Amino acid sequence: MEQLYNQNASSAGWGDVTSKLKPRYMQKVTLTTISMEECLRNVNDVPRVTDSDTELRTKYILENNTLCSNGNRVPGVIPYTVLGKGDSGSPLVIENNQIIAVNRDNKLVLSNGKPFIGYNVERAPDHQFEFVVSISTKFPRGLYQEDNHVCGGALITTRHVLTSAHCKCAAYGQLNDYSVKVGHDLRYPKANYNIASWKNLKRCCCPLFKRENTCNDIAVVKLTEDIYSKISREIILPVLNYSPIDQLYNKNVSTVGWGQQNNLLNSRFMKKVSMRTITREECQKNIVDVPRATELKIRITYIVQDDVFCSNGNPVPGRIPYITLGHGDSGSPDMNENNEIIGINKGSVPDFGPDYHAYEQTLNIALSPHQTFIENELTERGCIGCFG
Repeated sequence: MEQLYNQNASSAGWGDVTSKLKPRYMQKVTLTTISMEECLRNVNDVPRVTDSDTELRTKYILENNTLCSNGNRVPGVIPYTVLGKGDSGSPLVIENNQIIAVNRDNKLVLSNGKPFIGYNVERAPDHQFEFVVSISTKFPRGLYQEDNHVCGGALITTRHVLTSAHCKCAAYGQLNDYSVKVGHDLRYPKANYNIASWKNLKRCCCPLFKRENTCNDIAVVKLTEDIYSKISREIILPVLNYSPIDQLYNKNVSTVGWGQQNNLLNSRFMKKVSMRTITREECQKNIVDVPRATELKIRITYIVQDDVFCSNGNPVPGRIPYITLGHGDSGSPDMNENNEIIGINKGSVPDFGPDYHAYEQTLNIALSPHQTFIENELTERGCIGCFG
């Protein structure tokens, strides 16, 4: 957050102008971001500087994910800009048109708030990851098709999808309430497929992130028909890499999907994010250190399972080095530099609810501990202890 202070920024939209009317044309305003301390001082000094007759002191408390801004200081001009009615939701943009926040009333809220959010996020090339699919509900959950997206997944045969086991309980529906969508644009998918079966290694527990979670959070979904029954274009299926977990540490990886973005809405188009894997010990230490880093009163006791490897954003000079994956990203494949699948996304811990913190760790399920289960399902042999 501190690295976003004292930046020249701009915002645009159709909020109320001086006449208190909505403008016909989009308006742009130039701003400067300020520190949380300066913002609090300005807010709490309002009664004094306005010579108000009231004794009321402004006691507004800023949330940890809030970024403040005001007008650029111009000699001889009152340095203010007020964004409010009609400006909420408008982006705050710095150089190179990078969105760092969205407007919320007369303050700006840090946009990097939750899943699939952070730096190193870009739109995935249209034909690079055609094997990545969306597991969506058939019943509407919003205005657009992308609102129905629940989890990601990866085609590993022309009839099987690898995903996260807990995704089936994410929407709390029956099997026939789900479909698998193929295509980068969820509003106009290339094809929709019904699900014939959903096999988990064990019954997967919800909620996921208890102190200890022995849930084997991996699943193989079988479609009712071959993908080529509806698609003529050949889809290059990925290679499954069953390398041991200790060989996956300190590697550049990427994942793609349609999880929530900076505006907390699911993405319409497939997005790609670059990350760096870290050791299990480093991940566990980061989780334990969260209370100290965030001044939380509680102790984080989540224990990283043996089949989990962690990842975070590649550090970029001058930027906050973080990536948060969660809502809508579970089940999306983690790929190495050769686009081989080495794991699937599980989620992020600790869960701060609507708040963001860079210490959240992204958890991924490695394929290697579950090789037998996956291969048995692909050969239709099933497995002992399977559920679903």
